[in-house]
Amino acid sequence: MIYRMTAVLFTAALTACATANQPSRPPMVLPKSLAVDVETQWPENGWWRAFGSPALSSLIEEARIGNADIAVALARVDQARANLRSARAPLLPSLDASGKALQQGTNSSSGASSGRYANAELVATWEADLWGRLRSKAQSARATLTATHHDQQAVLMAVDAQVATTWLTIGELRTRREIAEDNLVIARSLLAVMEAKRRVGVALASDVASQRTLVSQIEASIAELGRMESEAIAALAVLTGKPAQEMAVEVPGIERIVLPPISQPGLTAELLVRRPDVAAAEASLVAAGADVASARSAMLPRITLSAGGGGQVGAGPSEALYQLIAGLTAPLFDNGNLAAQRDLATGIWRERVASYRKAVLGALADTERCLKAIAYIDQEVVARRTATEQAQQSFSEVQTRYVAGKEDRLAVLNAQRVMYDAQDSLAIATAERLRASVALYEALGGGWKLGQPLEARATPLDRGRRPSVRALD
Repeated sequence: MIYRMTAVLFTAALTACATANQPSRPPMVLPKSLAVDVETQWPENGWWRAFGSPALSSLIEEARIGNADIAVALARVDQARANLRSARAPLLPSLDASGKALQQGTNSSSGASSGRYANAELVATWEADLWGRLRSKAQSARATLTATHHDQQAVLMAVDAQVATTWLTIGELRTRREIAEDNLVIARSLLAVMEAKRRVGVALASDVASQRTLVSQIEASIAELGRMESEAIAALAVLTGKPAQEMAVEVPGIERIVLPPISQPGLTAELLVRRPDVAAAEASLVAAGADVASARSAMLPRITLSAGGGGQVGAGPSEALYQLIAGLTAPLFDNGNLAAQRDLATGIWRERVASYRKAVLGALADTERCLKAIAYIDQEVVARRTATEQAQQSFSEVQTRYVAGKEDRLAVLNAQRVMYDAQDSLAIATAERLRASVALYEALGGGWKLGQPLEARATPLDRGRRPSVRALD
């Protein structure tokens, strides 16, 4: 009987409705490659080791353990995993148990019997997912979990890059401070010479005042660089999850940090599987498409099957009970609620399409910008190094002539300012070149690649205790 009822309901539903199809991925026209006539070289997972500093590697490992943003991302992965389990549960029958006991007394006027009765029942319920509504919900939850995993990897990559960039900035500030302190020694030495000449009437009071002004300006620069360094150390403490008072940063001078090799990307299609943010946008698009399919299917009839059985024991004869039920539910009039839910899901899908396109274009732009920035900064560093060498040579000659009385103080001041500016600009350009390498590594996905086991990319907090997405499929 139950099979005939199900067949009738199924046939009636088929004649009335059509299945809901999931929207497809939007097409995009991409350039064939990101670089011309270069050998493809992608960053490794431990790209920061190319800088040749164990201190940097230690800081990144500390950040992976203690960073709050990474902890938040991991918690969101747990939430998405629980949501997937919840979405999959309706695909299987649910089983409920119930029981009751009854104490009945004797009524002498009616002659009713007395005794104790107990009843137990098990009921199994299952919805026949004819149109894929429940499967679409599970697919959406699975895609959301995948997107959340990719989001977590994007956060991890961003934290790695921020730690490296901040560490390089601290090295830059320390180098610039050393340059300023060396120039302060020179400026004070020249001030002493000028004061001595002033005492014997050779130098003017304005010469001494100008040199004292230069000394004060350099002292102010040293104080400002110290303040900027303390701010950078505090930012690094937040990234690593430590109090700023406990941060001790070891970093060599910026000119002693190894310049890593340039990573040259190849095909754009490979870039799209090496950027976790692009992979997350695509997975979110898949989830939105599944939500559209689920919303469409919700407008179609539903067939629910249930079976129950139990028994009753007591003072009288025992008896067994069972029941089989097939039900058909079809929405007729809901003031447009289901249609509104469908339109909402479709609007979200269109939003995800735009977000996916934006993520792809952003990945292409980031890589192109970083490659060109490195090319231009390399030229800048070469030019500034030459300018620094010339400025140092010029100042040395002018200083020698001034001590010998063959040059005026204005020439000395100009030569020292030019030398100090050249040295400072070279340190800034050198640090900018190192930071550009970090930016390029991040633009190329930081060694991450779609298709690798998630545990291979897990943080120390995540390692060894979380199943992969595939294990949940």
